[in-house]
Amino acid sequence: MFGSYIDSWVKVNALQQGFYLVNYSSELWKALQGPVSTQELDVVDRVALLQAVFFLSRAGHVSIVDALEFAQAYALDTEYLVWKELSDNLVQIVALFDDQVWFPDSDLTKQLRRQVIGMLGRANDDAVIAEATRRFQQSMHQNTVLPSDFRADVFRLHITTTSEPELAFAHLTQLYHASSTEPDVKLEIVYAMGLFPQPLVKQRVLEWGLQNVRPQDISMPFAGVAATAAGASVAWAYVQANWDSLNAQYPNPRVVGRILNASIRELKTDTDATSVETFLLPRQHAAYSRSVEETLESIRIKHVVATRDAPRLRQWLE
Repeated sequence: MFGSYIDSWVKVNALQQGFYLVNYSSELWKALQGPVSTQELDVVDRVALLQAVFFLSRAGHVSIVDALEFAQAYALDTEYLVWKELSDNLVQIVALFDDQVWFPDSDLTKQLRRQVIGMLGRANDDAVIAEATRRFQQSMHQNTVLPSDFRADVFRLHITTTSEPELAFAHLTQLYHASSTEPDVKLEIVYAMGLFPQPLVKQRVLEWGLQNVRPQDISMPFAGVAATAAGASVAWAYVQANWDSLNAQYPNPRVVGRILNASIRELKTDTDATSVETFLLPRQHAAYSRSVEETLESIRIKHVVATRDAPRLRQWLE
């Protein structure tokens, strides 16, 4: 811990020459906001501090409130790497707390990520959603593939907000089967199809995927369906209900392991982890046991972080 007796600021490990994390006192984290906001520190150091403060927050060594307060120093930063790092961490926080009644979901998302909306397409901005819908419908009517630089964002924004999921589903399946569609575009399509928010449509996507998607890619529709905690509950329930048929259809246990991990990765409570463990106890295969253990550890870490940080974050937001 650095900073207990420091009146000004100091950034240890300049330009990240060493491979280690540095924690500072609460006072020094606040002091470092100055050289971050004025960009007196090099972009390498600014990104490193951002990485460190959120990593240490997840580990419980820095308050989530202190991490978010520190992140405000980057409001005027224009470096892509800074906003990529900031957005990645904000996405994790939103995903962890967006089901809490006190969490101001869409408004906070707009406020925090307006400047990176083009990069991740995660914010519920009316103008951006309207533009995504326009481009998706244009592609649908012209039966063309969207450009790669914004295709994934258009898919995600339209699919998660459309009032006509059947039309979007039909277009994406038609596009998937078109002989001119490249393999990488097919992967984006099957992942995006899982993002429909309606549980019945999600289940239909999984059933369609099992009939149409190659075994080496079959985890993608499950990953799309399970991209949120609510969707993961749908995917996990489907895996449990269809366990025997999945293993019969895919005799290679590594394929089943990929489906399993894709389905449970976004679960986030200790109860969820215990449910998975209980179900797999007589069914676990050595081919994927290690990867499942790592996924369960990640779920439990999310549970610890959410339980520990929810009261402080709620108070800070209020």
